[in-house]
Amino acid sequence: MPSNTTTEEKRATTTTSSTGPSDFAEAITITPPPLRHPPQIAPTHTLHTRRLLLRPATYTTSDITALNACLSDPECMTWWSTPPHTSLQQTATWLWGMVGSYGQATETEVIDDAGKKTQWVYPQPVLDLLIVERDSGRVVGKVGFYRPPEVGFILCRSAWGKGYATEALRAIIDAIWSGVFGQIRCDHGDGRGVRAIDFMVADVDPRNDGSLKVLRKLGFREVGRRTATFETHMGVCDSVDLRLDRPCAG
Repeated sequence: MPSNTTTEEKRATTTTSSTGPSDFAEAITITPPPLRHPPQIAPTHTLHTRRLLLRPATYTTSDITALNACLSDPECMTWWSTPPHTSLQQTATWLWGMVGSYGQATETEVIDDAGKKTQWVYPQPVLDLLIVERDSGRVVGKVGFYRPPEVGFILCRSAWGKGYATEALRAIIDAIWSGVFGQIRCDHGDGRGVRAIDFMVADVDPRNDGSLKVLRKLGFREVGRRTATFETHMGVCDSVDLRLDRPCAG
């Protein structure tokens, strides 16, 4: 039951060029080459729920293959903005764009209980996260903001019916409102310019009952409907516009 957000696929046009260590996605013959970022994630970019870990993606064989299982599934991709992926290469290129949009990581030294170590830190909060089952370690989907304030999500079919979408979305929404990621500033598209985020939006196909149910459960309200907003592999699609306002203080 993926949300019908449409900004996701634009990431595939990112063309950052760099090289990386051997444990990156070189096991699959793919291009572009691996990013320089190692598969270590700063704690400030991860969220934990009772059953899930939400973390930034890494350009690794494991993340590519896990996401391909979802993005190549016609049922998962019914309400997505592009047809199902037909190869690992396509998913690799898509993931390359996602990770590249995080910005180039830099090294910093931190002190932990074991002494000094190197940690890689992204230059801004990463708000577009993979959904990982804590018990199994499996990547089962994606949730977050590629371009705030629009939120979207997609889950592998094996993860449907478990409440994961609600759990993951609630975690990232609460993190945004509570300032876990710091102050998030964005253009809300309302003509008032860039400012601290004070509402979130979602764009969902009216036939996508599962995503509409999840979003309404979390407090999103319908603010409008548009016809013939997109033409995808499903034909001409309409949109339900939903909005969630920042809770009032106190």
